[in-house]
Amino acid sequence: MGLLREAGYIYLYSKELKKLNNKLRKLGRLAEKHKGKHEKVPEHKKKKHKTKHALTVREIEELMKKHNLVLSRLTSHHQRYAHYLRKEHKS
Repeated sequence: MGLLREAGYIYLYSKELKKLNNKLRKLGRLAEKHKGKHEKVPEHKKKKHKTKHALTVREIEELMKKHNLVLSRLTSHHQRYAHYLRKEHKS
């Protein structure tokens, strides 16, 4: 039963990791867009894009914390899965 449970955890955490990766990719593009606009727009609009860029970067940092947590959980469940697989193979 442990092998199936760990496989289920790996499946769920990998799906969650994929969602976080997609969000991070979109936010990264958005941050680059704001950074580029900050360099190109007239002086009176620069502050707007600078604040938007800062907010996006802050959101990326928060998502990275979640990403690292999910990744660490995924690796621990992968190690347990490998352990149960070796244990089942021996018996």
